[in-house]
Amino acid sequence: MCAAVSSGANDIEKNPMLHVDDNVKMNLNIIKAAAENKVKKFIFISSNVVYPDHKKPMSEGDINYSFFKKYFNVGWMKVFSEKLCEMYKNKMRILIVRPANLYGPYDKFDPKKSKVIPSLIKKFEEKRIIKVWGNGNDIKDFMYVEDFVDALLLVVKKYKKFMVLNIGSGRSIKLKKIINFLKKFYNKNNIVYDKKKPTMVPVRIINVNKFKNMTKYKLKFSIEKGLEKTIKWYRDNI
Repeated sequence: MCAAVSSGANDIEKNPMLHVDDNVKMNLNIIKAAAENKVKKFIFISSNVVYPDHKKPMSEGDINYSFFKKYFNVGWMKVFSEKLCEMYKNKMRILIVRPANLYGPYDKFDPKKSKVIPSLIKKFEEKRIIKVWGNGNDIKDFMYVEDFVDALLLVVKKYKKFMVLNIGSGRSIKLKKIINFLKKFYNKNNIVYDKKKPTMVPVRIINVNKFKNMTKYKLKFSIEKGLEKTIKWYRDNI
């Protein structure tokens, strides 16, 4: 279940109900229809926004129903959807996946909807002065989408019953590392950090030990290689 209404920091802050109404209806209708039609496996793509605002690596059991303040609405929407999955676990084999911050080809490059990496790529492609929202010190686990898909396909073959699983790179990095790579790649140094713009949780580290022990998966894409492939896709398609 990958379908969702999603967007970036600006919408989450300015229009928090955008991610609630349609997503709750969509998730309820799809899981109900799957059960009624005797689907054997149901994989729900959740989010790491369900975790509390904390600097430690977040494990699957660390939900305490306290969210980063700007994630209140979207956090509860995801938790409610996860609970729906749990309610249907006797009907199907259900897997709840909480991914790292995914990026790559086919991402949203719309300035009003994009998340941080596609937003930065679009700015570096089109602008002379690059305005970064926040101070660039946010720490996230970024995972190239092809790595995520390959990892998910391995997990789908292995899980037996109801399961909740983090999937990520296990390599949390500062946003400034990405910005510095893009500066070098585009040969642009005019960076302005705008601390008044909306930003999200400053530190989100994902504990992926359960995932690694289950699959032994090794990443194919470093952040640099993933960014290069994403930029190439953008130039070929946007």
